[in-house]
Amino acid sequence: MTNNNLAIGIMGIADMFLIGFLFGHGNSPFLRLWERAAALFAVAP
Repeated sequence: MTNNNLAIGIMGIADMFLIGFLFGHGNSPFLRLWERAAALFAVAP
């Protein structure tokens, strides 16, 4: 159960990166902020 939730969370982050790439490629300050937050979550244990 926990592994499934983790996989869903990782896919959600990947989807947000893809959406950010498609809609401006991080040109907006909000997307840049989200990319930093997502990167922190990605490396967090």
